[in-house]
Amino acid sequence: MMEYSCQYLGEVGDHRREFYVGIQVPITTLCLCSREISDRGAHNQRGVEDVVREVTQRLEKLDNFLWFSVESENLESIHNHSAYA
Repeated sequence: MMEYSCQYLGEVGDHRREFYVGIQVPITTLCLCSREISDRGAHNQRGVEDVVREVTQRLEKLDNFLWFSVESENLESIHNHSAYA
């Protein structure tokens, strides 16, 4: 079982209607280069560029949203900082 955090927000005014959708999806990514050179594991920094790019490309193909924003935060496993895109 995996928990996804979803948000829906709607606004209606005299001349506009807006509906916002938000979702947070926890995933695990793996840097293939670090896996090849490590006996104990690899770090997960690949999501900074790869996940954001792939999700953006798939959302653009759907053509369901007038605009969207994609963010990714990687909680690093071998560094003392997180990576954000």
